Amino acid sequence: MDSATPASSPTALLRQEIEAARAHMHRLRRQGARVVAPASVQDTFAATYTARIRQEEQGETVTKAPKKGPPLWFALWSLSFVKELRSERLGLFWWFAEPLLLIMVFTIMALLFFGGNVAGMPAFPFAIIGVANFLTFRITLMTTAAGTGHLTSALHDPSVSRFDILLGQAPRPLIANACVAGALLVYLMADGQIPVPERPAVVVICLVFSATMGFSIGMMLSFLTFLYPGIRRLYVIILRLVAISSGLFYVTEQLPQSYKALVLWNPVLHASQLSRDAWFPIYTTQDASFAYVWTCVLGAVILGLAFAIVERRRRAENGEIE
Repeated sequence: MDSATPASSPTALLRQEIEAARAHMHRLRRQGARVVAPASVQDTFAATYTARIRQEEQGETVTKAPKKGPPLWFALWSLSFVKELRSERLGLFWWFAEPLLLIMVFTIMALLFFGGNVAGMPAFPFAIIGVANFLTFRITLMTTAAGTGHLTSALHDPSVSRFDILLGQAPRPLIANACVAGALLVYLMADGQIPVPERPAVVVICLVFSATMGFSIGMMLSFLTFLYPGIRRLYVIILRLVAISSGLFYVTEQLPQSYKALVLWNPVLHASQLSRDAWFPIYTTQDASFAYVWTCVLGAVILGLAFAIVERRRRAENGEIE
């Protein structure tokens, strides 16, 4: 072992694991066993780092670590995408089937409560916009709160942090729900059932805000779940309350004042109503506020990053990272 490398550093620990694996494989070969090299996607980063250690041992030019920032996050997202497709039975189908099923459910609810129109907006596109915002928030939050998942082995690479993995996994719900909602709304526009949106940028911004809030709150829950695993039961209940108060089949202008005061705390409701306001000329929201959404997103991001920093310091104190 290189004297310059501390015995407890990630490099030294990983080198010891590699040497133990090599010895084990050598014993298997001597016994005539068939040795199969791991081929799972999640071993890619470990294999890359192994190659860098081997180059260092042989005195060769060491391969540079993966570039931090967007290139690394995109690589992690690609790995997560492929791994999820391989691990789930329904795979890609369920990513798009879930929003379609929820859109159908809340369209039926809107039809039952308000008939074919909700505040002058057709029930079907009304439900599409609400479900897209809520589902993006919910799935992003739950994916992030679940932790590193399929990409846990990537943490063996010192160039990859837990935050990198969480951020790399986060775009999937946003992309899937945007594709489903976009395809349905484009079809309805082409068919002449709904108008072209007056402010499409606002619709996109609100969807990104929903994803950002979900990711930031998910980071906080990921850290809290590690300390108190029972908190999972609590945030599942809270998500159900968020769903009821997200305006999936109503707008706040239709509610009595007492109920309106209760649901207006929900920033996802504001994002949905602002999206509908930007799309339909017939609807102008009196209750939703961009300032409130901005404040919630900014507060969630600051708290999420603070929790990420605290968790990184905890891992450093425990010797998990340098």
